[in-house]
Amino acid sequence: MAFSLDIFSGASAVAVSEILAALQTASFQNGLERHWSCHDMSMAFSTMGAKTLILSEEDKPIAFLLWRAVLDEAEILMICVLPEYRGRGHGGKMLEVLYDNLAIEGVHEVFLEVSENNKAAIALYQKNAFKIVGRRKNYYGDKGIQQQDALIMQYILPKVML
Repeated sequence: MAFSLDIFSGASAVAVSEILAALQTASFQNGLERHWSCHDMSMAFSTMGAKTLILSEEDKPIAFLLWRAVLDEAEILMICVLPEYRGRGHGGKMLEVLYDNLAIEGVHEVFLEVSENNKAAIALYQKNAFKIVGRRKNYYGDKGIQQQDALIMQYILPKVML
């Protein structure tokens, strides 16, 4: 199988917003995640430093990672892998590519928020050297209904010696 990884930002990222919205909807079918529309995805790219990495198999998009970087800090906004492609190392591969790109940009640390109930995502992040550094009480879900805490996780990029 041939895989490709492509990074998009600015106008090129807005052009793939429809693909990202479809992947996100297909990736989160549990009813607990808020689905982002094509417009929501496009708006994410109006913020400074926003980029996405799309993983494709045989030209079919199967996963993406959406982040933004400002100065020496980055935030992962979303990572999605289609259910039938999970457990094959795709999430970890996208994180490796992200780390390489962020190091070139001079980023030193990466943050993300993840539901305390999303055990698969937490395992992925911990396997890729993220540490839990905080918690936001009742961050996910409607007020009083299925509320979940968000774990704040951090990855510190290794210092590169030139």
